[in-house]
Parts: sequence; structure tokens; C-alpha cells
Amino acid sequence: MSKPDSHNDLWRFLPVPVGVLTLQGIFVESGVALRNILQMDEDEIVGRELTDFSPSKSKMEMIMETTLREGKVNNVECSLARKDGKKSPGSCLHSGLD
Repeated sequence: MSKPDSHNDLWRFLPVPVGVLTLQGIFVESGVALRNILQMDEDEIVGRELTDFSPSKSKMEMIMETTLREGKVNNVECSLARKDGKKSPGSCLHSGLD
């Protein structure tokens, strides 16, 4: 099933790096900005855990645990590991389902 054009446009033009994850922290979709930061194609991201892209696995695990417990995480400093191994600093906003 293909996505509506408006959904595709959102992923293509959104300047913020976003991804869709399962409650277990596994990527099911990645936005273009996230793929650019990680220097990876979508098939290199989808199916992998959020912690796979973090130099600090314990921090990403804390983000996932807090999201499951409280429903969200706001403005937690985190880094993502790019394909070339360098860190890309950022701030995590992570929302769970109500």
C-alpha cells in the first residue's frame, strides 16, 4: 500500500530528523532529514533499534523507558552515530501513543 502524496511530501520536505518506531524502539520508517544526518538509506535504518544509532546506548534505553512510562520525552540531549562513525548532536523529542 502506498502512502498518500501529502504523507510523502511531509517526509520529503520536513527539515527535522524524524523516524517512526515501534514501542520496542525499532524503526519502521525514517524521514529524509534523519537519513541525511545518519548518512544512510532507509533500508539501512528500518528494522534496526534506536539504540543501534546511539554512542550512548544507556541514554537511548532511558529515553525509551521514559516514553513507555510517561508517554513522552522532551528536550533530552542525545547524539546519533552516523554511518562514518562520527557523532551528530541533537535534542530528542519522543512521543508515545496515548
